Amino acid sequence: MNIKARKLKNKKPKPSLVYYSFIQEIAKVRQFGVEKHGSSEDWRDYSDKDIYDAVLRHIFEAQKDKKVCDNESGLLSLAHAACGIMFLIEKMNGRNGVEKEDEKLLAKTMFATPETIMKMLKESKKNEKEEDPFYQQP
Repeated sequence: MNIKARKLKNKKPKPSLVYYSFIQEIAKVRQFGVEKHGSSEDWRDYSDKDIYDAVLRHIFEAQKDKKVCDNESGLLSLAHAACGIMFLIEKMNGRNGVEKEDEKLLAKTMFATPETIMKMLKESKKNEKEEDPFYQQP
């Protein structure tokens, strides 16, 4: 492999460098949030300032004791902070609502059977026809 190819290869993100324990702790916080709020996407309704404030509160708690846990969830304060940082990065990358519907559809279809997907597509087309004032019945 030449030097140029090696440099290009090294610029690609390597998700394997993210520790499983980190992902697992964030997933626990996300699960708690879904159970508490009933939605995996309600964080999008909060302002950046509110998210920053929550992140900092959890970091300040963790500074006291690295193993300190959130009073309400019982989960690591640093995991709550990391989750908030994840939300801020997601917003920063411009994915705050633009792809929201696509993400919902992906989430619905990820483990769906082909029959369920076909049913969803038919329903989607039906809704499009109902919303289109220029659509004429065949």
